[in-house]
Amino acid sequence: MQFSFIFVGASGATISVINDCGFTVWPGISGSPVLHITGFELAKGKSQTLQIPEVWHGQIWGRTGCTFNASGHLSCKTGDCGSGEMGCNGRAATLPVTLAEFEATGFKGYYYNISLINGYNLPMTMEAGGSSLKVLNCTITGCSDGLNQLYCTKTGCVDDLNQRCPIELQLESGGGCKSACQTFGTQEYCCDNSLTLGMCEPTASTQFFRSACPRSSYVTGFISGVRFCDDVNYTVRFCPSVDTFSTIKLGGQLNYYDRLVSIRGNFTLGFFNSNGFYLGIWYSDDAEARKVWVANPNKPIKSISAGIMSLSIDPKTGNLIITTGGTTLMNITDVQAGPNPNVTATLEDTGNFQLINEIDKRVLWQSFDHPTDVLLPGMKLGFNMKTGQNWTLASWLTKEVPPPGAFTLSVEPNYKGVRTLMIRRRGQPYWTRSLSNHISFEDLFALDHRGRQPYYNLTSVYNAEGWYLSNESSYLEFPMWILTPEARITDDDSSVFWTPEFCYGDDSSNGCVESSFPQCRNLTVVTYNFDEKNGEFDPCTASATDSNSSLSISDCFAKCWNDCSCVGFEKPYRQWNRLSFLEWKQ
Repeated sequence: MQFSFIFVGASGATISVINDCGFTVWPGISGSPVLHITGFELAKGKSQTLQIPEVWHGQIWGRTGCTFNASGHLSCKTGDCGSGEMGCNGRAATLPVTLAEFEATGFKGYYYNISLINGYNLPMTMEAGGSSLKVLNCTITGCSDGLNQLYCTKTGCVDDLNQRCPIELQLESGGGCKSACQTFGTQEYCCDNSLTLGMCEPTASTQFFRSACPRSSYVTGFISGVRFCDDVNYTVRFCPSVDTFSTIKLGGQLNYYDRLVSIRGNFTLGFFNSNGFYLGIWYSDDAEARKVWVANPNKPIKSISAGIMSLSIDPKTGNLIITTGGTTLMNITDVQAGPNPNVTATLEDTGNFQLINEIDKRVLWQSFDHPTDVLLPGMKLGFNMKTGQNWTLASWLTKEVPPPGAFTLSVEPNYKGVRTLMIRRRGQPYWTRSLSNHISFEDLFALDHRGRQPYYNLTSVYNAEGWYLSNESSYLEFPMWILTPEARITDDDSSVFWTPEFCYGDDSSNGCVESSFPQCRNLTVVTYNFDEKNGEFDPCTASATDSNSSLSISDCFAKCWNDCSCVGFEKPYRQWNRLSFLEWKQ
């Protein structure tokens, strides 16, 4: 690739414009103050670097299908600025067009963004180059810690929206996808300043842009694509690789404030903080950002600055590693691909995070083989006798804290050789259900909710290689089965449970496994007085506090249940950065 430099003003930031398209692009530039160079021709595989003044607010876009007529007048199929010349001379682009927006305020730091507010004509990305990965000290009024996620990270749209643009948004002459505002022209779609942010909700049309390009701005008033950085070098790229946001390659890294997003935007992977730092995956559009997989549930990262953590590929082994300041904190995978391995780590639209050998496309490791507390469509629950792979869910300690709790969910044969769905508590059978060869939803769960049955297609496999259970669903927005800290099985509708709240004693109904219990809890001997109460205990009257941070809600129940003097307990709560629970005795 060849580089050339165009100096257009006093020293400020540099923006390298790269054309990775298979055709020529004619970049256009507008802004204030007007630059000396406002447009140029950029052949495929070529690049030019602009020097931006210390104070400048402007836009860069790609013009396509440009030709000069016999009179030397330039016209372009998309992005035409109407100047008739190579330079746009202060004129803006004709819509629809993908815009790279940049603002240099004269102070340390720059704002940048790829905007689809004015429609789309080319895939584009913009990124800072070589900035140190430090925390943004935001002093702007109303600024929150959430803006740290927008610091020095890549933004843009890599999807070719022209291939699947809704009919009503298609540019009549082709080559572009109009915004809903340009098409319909009403306040509902234009979302201008006369509407408050709360009223400015994405419509069905803007949802198309949001789902396809979650790293771009698609509605006025939303900052999903806006980034801030104190670097002085930036890159605008036309037609970037489609896996730009979903893949980590050797030499690349994902810092704490950045995210991987699957190609269609279904899933997001990134770091998060929950009494320690973790790497996890969640549905991109899930407002609760419920984690469907966690890479390091047993090893929370503590006592370091979040801003210097990153995920990368070890050049010596090919393993996925989390590092800080050049020091490896932990290995996420355990593969031996050799030095300088040709491997990539990709987040698939299924939610599966895979480490792939690019030479033969073998999957060296995948998150679907290492589930935590969630079973996604396409994942397996069971055992592979050929490889020894065991697919088992493990509950979290609490709803907010990822370290494993008391329960596991697996598919295993019983003493008669019959396959069963088994929940174990600290290794001991707790709840079970037999599986048939022709399994159906109503056969699976003891407390099934018939309103959920149509949403799942279950598969039960048993052969010489092993046995497993899996499910598929095309109806739910966020299909997943969750093993809760209380050993209950639920899905994206967390108000519906398919297993009992507690199994204990001689209760063998609804799949519960009988267990020993104190004489004082024997229903045939004494009046039962141990049940769930509404309201809250007065913490000042608590008889005991247990600060064992590895206790789950089930452990609290078992401890109180086996102590005849215990009449109640409170769920684990955070106290001095530790989990504790209170119990009341008579």
